[in-house]
Amino acid sequence: MIKMRHDNLLVKRIPTPETTESGLYILGREKPQLGKVVSCGPECPGINPGDIIMFGKFTGTEIEPDTLLLKFKDCLIVIDNLNLEEPK
Repeated sequence: MIKMRHDNLLVKRIPTPETTESGLYILGREKPQLGKVVSCGPECPGINPGDIIMFGKFTGTEIEPDTLLLKFKDCLIVIDNLNLEEPK
């Protein structure tokens, strides 16, 4: 288990579909700016593990592919009721 300190967040990027509903590939797509909080430090009020957040484009430190270490101030919004299921 990872235990974060101070105002740090460990965030796993949420993958976005690489194709449209009709099956066309989307080229040149940037990495998503949405992520699921894996762990957060005690100085992150209002954010809990499992929350979906939006963060800035050039913020954080990538520690693994699609896993970032962010500061609390880099979290722009917490999103409720986000449908993360693949479209059918």
